[in-house]
Amino acid sequence: MNTPTEEFAALVDAMLARSEATYGAHESRGARRSFGSTSLKANGTIFAMLVKDRLVVKLAGQRVDELVEQGVGDRFDPGTSSHTFQMAVYKLNRRAVAHAKRLIEAGRYVLESDWGEAQPRADDENQFLESHSWADYAPWHLGLTDGANDETKARYAFVFGDFKRLHRSGLIASHYRAAEFHHKEIELAAHRLLQILDKKAYPKG
Repeated sequence: MNTPTEEFAALVDAMLARSEATYGAHESRGARRSFGSTSLKANGTIFAMLVKDRLVVKLAGQRVDELVEQGVGDRFDPGTSSHTFQMAVYKLNRRAVAHAKRLIEAGRYVLESDWGEAQPRADDENQFLESHSWADYAPWHLGLTDGANDETKARYAFVFGDFKRLHRSGLIASHYRAAEFHHKEIELAAHRLLQILDKKAYPKG
């Protein structure tokens, strides 16, 4: 799992390589990173920074709403803007990986679905928790949010099923989101699960 510092360093390198930003004390685009700098600027305005070992990026309000709803991170309020996003840190939920493998082996999966429609909403989650424990809820999520309490929904991210069956589209969505935000452990786990599912569902010959 990459640390926020490593995530920030990768973002800085990518932006500077494309000459799309300045970093730290440097004002010329494409300049090398300066030691100790913690803010990345685009068009003279801070775009990303490290705050108390958390990665914070500034995004459009609608995108912030989408990411918060997806459980990717939290809002960060510096007192000046509500459109700042604090990237959550995740570790791989190995119980979820084992659970997904069991679902695949048992044939409890959906190969074709629109994840935007099939993904559990808050009401679905609440309904499930009314008759199940947090221990039942946890294995449906590939990600565990660092620092969150085990018995809160904030603890769990990267859901891949509807609490009954695994969805291939859910694994694809988890893989895509993890890759987009550099959550490498989760990205690789979702990729491996997709391979296991496809081998089971689409045997050669």
